[in-house]
Amino acid sequence: MIVSTSAGIRSRLSDPGFTPGVKALPELLGFVAADDEEEAKLATRAILRIEAQYREKVATTVVEHARKAKRPARGRLTALSGRIETPTTTAWLTEALADADPKTRRAAARALGNVKPTAAITSALQKAFEGATSDDDRKVLGLALGKAGIETGQSGRAGLIA
Repeated sequence: MIVSTSAGIRSRLSDPGFTPGVKALPELLGFVAADDEEEAKLATRAILRIEAQYREKVATTVVEHARKAKRPARGRLTALSGRIETPTTTAWLTEALADADPKTRRAAARALGNVKPTAAITSALQKAFEGATSDDDRKVLGLALGKAGIETGQSGRAGLIA
């Protein structure tokens, strides 16, 4: 991860009109990976405003960084990839359902619950739901399955959401 020392971009993150260019992506990803939660949120918003023509490049770069990242950046980058919605990010989200980091697993499940369900996505969610060992994972996976209209999600989460 690139950790930025640039005061230029850092000072512009809080500007609601700031629309960064694609060249600023590595530096912005450094802010997402940093310890400052508020700065990470602002950097995420800025990344989502990068021009649509660079969407696939942004998606590929975010997924590459997510694969290499450690906690808590891995979960944040996974959540960010879910907001980009490309085949690259969908493949990462499906893979991340089995991640060792619980924040990453839950971010992937939440994101997959918000995309148009396909057979591959619902199958991956069902497999993860059946193998989940924590109530938190089962709850998030159940909600994602419920959004996809899968019966397992509806009945499997009933006792967890009371």
